[in-house]
Amino acid sequence: MNKINIAGTGGYEIPCAHTLTGGEHTAVIVSHGFGSTKESSTALMLAHGMAGHGAGVFAYDFPAHGDSPVDGSMLTVDRCLEDLAAVEQYVRAAAPDARICYFGSSFGAYISLLYVSERPHEGRRVFTRSAAVEMPLLIRNSRTPEQERELREHGFILFGAQYGYTRDLKLTQAFADSLDAHDLFARWKPGTAEVCMIHG
Repeated sequence: MNKINIAGTGGYEIPCAHTLTGGEHTAVIVSHGFGSTKESSTALMLAHGMAGHGAGVFAYDFPAHGDSPVDGSMLTVDRCLEDLAAVEQYVRAAAPDARICYFGSSFGAYISLLYVSERPHEGRRVFTRSAAVEMPLLIRNSRTPEQERELREHGFILFGAQYGYTRDLKLTQAFADSLDAHDLFARWKPGTAEVCMIHG
């Protein structure tokens, strides 16, 4: 995949990897899972599988993930939604005739589903894999008493290789609060997109 950086609205660049040439009939925006990257095995598999079928893939790193130049202090749900909007704007300009679709794994699925519920969007199809539809609950329940204390005392928790993440991930209280403020079940708007889910 071709690697580029695009300007986000948060004052930092968003690292991206893509297969777009400009003549595709479909462009799939890939949002990776928590602790993963734009070059996950799933994103690479999608890019390979769609090659030669008139469909392109455009993947990007969330803040504090992959090659992102920022740390966890910039990781909030709203920032992730803003980055997805910037990516969609770029994809539209790069592939003007393509139908835009969204693919998300785990946390990326949660963000994609929030995006089509809360933000103006062009795509009308979302495909999700192992969607973390209860992301606020998952994060809250995964914290140990020691991590809860660390969050209270220092304002963040470090997650890293012990969870299989590609880099240390600083989770702040602001991130936890942003999750609690974005309950997908409360915010979901039926009819905003056709959704296909696979869990496994």
